[in-house]
Amino acid sequence: MFNWKEMLLTLLIFSPLLGILLVAFVPRDRAGFFKWTGVIVSLIPLALSLYLYTQFDYTNGKTQFVEQSTWVNFFPNQGEKEGIPLD
Repeated sequence: MFNWKEMLLTLLIFSPLLGILLVAFVPRDRAGFFKWTGVIVSLIPLALSLYLYTQFDYTNGKTQFVEQSTWVNFFPNQGEKEGIPLD
């Protein structure tokens, strides 16, 4: 099951790519589609960042909203770990 709260920072960073993919396959003569797609797709990172702002605990001195993933995992327990923290 997809838990969007565990991938919040990744969604925030890569959600504008959704707009790029939508616009890439549309004919140039549909200018209205480009404008509305830009507005709607830009509201996604805005909503995600507002959610982060409201959920951030300023009294906590620790790193919050940390995402960690194993990117390269050729051998068991030896994969490269990447993380996106928010402090």
